[in-house]
Amino acid sequence: MAGAYADSSKRFRVTNRCREPIWIEQAGPDGGGLPQEDPIIRIDVDGSYTYSIPNRGLASTRFLPKTGCDADGNYCDIQSMPPCPAGGCDLPVDTKFESSWGCMYWTGDPAKDKESCTLTGQGNPSTYQDWWDGSAVDGWTLPFTILVDDGGRGLLPGSEGSPDICGPVVCANLDAARLCPQNEFLTPQS
Repeated sequence: MAGAYADSSKRFRVTNRCREPIWIEQAGPDGGGLPQEDPIIRIDVDGSYTYSIPNRGLASTRFLPKTGCDADGNYCDIQSMPPCPAGGCDLPVDTKFESSWGCMYWTGDPAKDKESCTLTGQGNPSTYQDWWDGSAVDGWTLPFTILVDDGGRGLLPGSEGSPDICGPVVCANLDAARLCPQNEFLTPQS
C-alpha cells in the first residue's frame, strides 16, 4: 500500500542508504502501528517509503529495520521479531525509531481534543507535536540518520518553524566490525 489515506498525512519517510534492501517492520503495544499501512515494507537500495500518519495522531509506534529477509520480509539475517530463521531470532538489540504522532486537530481545549485526537495510554488526548526517539539504547543493528523537516509547522498550531533543538540525529557511521569487541569472552560471571 502506498499513498495518503483518508484523514491522514504523508509525514514520515524512510530512505535506504544501505548496500542491500531493507525491510521496516512496525511494532508497538498490542500490535500497534499505522492502521492503513502494511506492517512490513521493503525498501530497495537508495529507495524510500513515506508513511501516512493519521491526522488524529497515534501514540506509541515503533519501526525496526531488518536485512537479508525473504520476499515477505520475514526469516531475516538481522531481526529480533518472529517469524525467525532456523537459528532463531536475534537478541532484541535492534536499531529503533520510536514515535508518538501529534494530532493535527489539537486546540488546547481538553474537551474538544478528547473528541478529535487519539488518546494516549494515559487517557489524555495527543498533543500537536510529534515526539520521536532514534534509539540505540538497547544496542543497534543498522546505522541511521534522522533528518527533521517540519514543513514550516511550529510546535503549536499557527506557529512557524521548529526550534534548533529539533535538529538531525546522525548515527551513520555505526560499524560493528570496527566498533564492537572482537576478542572478549564474556560470561554471566564476568
